[in-house]
Amino acid sequence: LGRLELAVSRPGFVMKGRSTAALIRDVNEWHRQTRFAAAYRNLPKVWKPVAIPDFEHLVGIGENAVLYSIRQLNKQSQLFEEGNAMNHCVASYIGKCVAGSSSIWTLEAYPTRMAPKKQLTIELNSSKTIVQVRGKCNRLPTREETALLRIWMGQSGLKSLVF
Repeated sequence: LGRLELAVSRPGFVMKGRSTAALIRDVNEWHRQTRFAAAYRNLPKVWKPVAIPDFEHLVGIGENAVLYSIRQLNKQSQLFEEGNAMNHCVASYIGKCVAGSSSIWTLEAYPTRMAPKKQLTIELNSSKTIVQVRGKCNRLPTREETALLRIWMGQSGLKSLVF
């Protein structure tokens, strides 16, 4: 049944209108995700979060307001979802998170009347130091995102090696 569940992970998938290159790309991605899942199968699915509180910061007022949230990801499924949404390899950090040498955080924006948007993935080491920050497709943080991270650092007693 496990193989069948992986095969049906994209209900509604159809071949019509797909190029050979697109199909090969999808097959390769499916194989990559299957290898990831197999590599972490024996590790805990959930690990103890580090003792840093989640963070929220409101920018603007009224309909132009945006609530920014930084929260910790401490489940395998969350790291897989983050990696898929942001198109980067954060799921490969599961072992480091389980061992306690890293914690992974996500920065999301909640604009008024709009769907939430993932902004950044943040890695902290065990010394509460930001060691890596990446946006979608491994882009670097913007000036505005860096300013938010600095506010979070000040409130949470964090340090940074990246800015």
